[in-house]
Amino acid sequence: MASPKVVVRVEVLAAASPKAVWRQLSEELVLSDAAHDAIWPARNGPIQRRTAEPGSPPLAEITIDSERRQIRRMSRPVGWAEEIQSEVLISVRPGKQGGSRILLRARGWDRMVESVLGPATDDLLGWAVDQVLAPLSRVATADAIGDWLTDRVARRPQGTRARRIYRSPKAHQPGFQAILKALALTPNDRLLEIGCGGGALLHAALATGCTAIGVDHSPEMIRLSHQQNLKAVGEGRLALVPGQAEALPLPALWVSAVAMATVFFFFPDPLAVLQECRRVLRPGGRLAVFTIPPELRGTPAAPEPMASRGHLYTDQELSDLALAAGFADVTVSRAANGGQLLSARRH
Repeated sequence: MASPKVVVRVEVLAAASPKAVWRQLSEELVLSDAAHDAIWPARNGPIQRRTAEPGSPPLAEITIDSERRQIRRMSRPVGWAEEIQSEVLISVRPGKQGGSRILLRARGWDRMVESVLGPATDDLLGWAVDQVLAPLSRVATADAIGDWLTDRVARRPQGTRARRIYRSPKAHQPGFQAILKALALTPNDRLLEIGCGGGALLHAALATGCTAIGVDHSPEMIRLSHQQNLKAVGEGRLALVPGQAEALPLPALWVSAVAMATVFFFFPDPLAVLQECRRVLRPGGRLAVFTIPPELRGTPAAPEPMASRGHLYTDQELSDLALAAGFADVTVSRAANGGQLLSARRH
């Protein structure tokens, strides 16, 4: 077999021990692939697309060697150059001066390129630039890192730290308390929470005896909310549904109360979201939205880079949006931490 002309190598240094890095790396790789529709096997074996038809060829074969802290991912083209195998090897090694080194090596893809284009160096380098070097240079910019941090921490939470935060988000408690006080839920209510996160507000709301539905666009937060509210799910008092706020996966006139806690400023079309809230609310249904005003930009309530990637509304702007969506009895008040509470009712 001919030696590869180009091998891609990436090294990342981490302060944590190899054991700790290996544990988190393995978990993050599974979650990252799952976010892109790729499901790992329970043990070594094929990685499949979640949406693949039965009998479809796998995306790749994976081998995990926990003792050596090494993951090998191998793939072949389907129906083209099937005799050629590409390999990605990820390993965790002790750092030369403590901590850990994460090493990634990719090889074999140049032979796939050659199978179609021939052994032209410019084409091989073109693949490396388009698929490896240029993406790495783009993701290293301040804007790209800001977008990633915003998604990871707030807009689409994921990862070990996000799960730890959203199990019991202490910073969100003033908002939760303001929402629950405004809605005054009873056992006769059916609550919808949009952007339910880790399910902490749902847990408090369910203590009133109501039933509830949680909607979130982060699969990881749906799973965490399920774990945090297993009893209510088992009793049939809570349903958790993936979905978008602008197109709620619910029929009209379905709920008696709607809550949103510190998610409203991320919606690109806030009027459409409020119109969806009104659609699913029954006559007399209540709306409670907790968000952050512009004067708190740059504080722990609205830190950068998250604040620059959302919209912080004045009290008047919030009120005008709710009125434009068709709500009545609209008020905007302030919670103990300075956050805004938009309250309204559907006639």
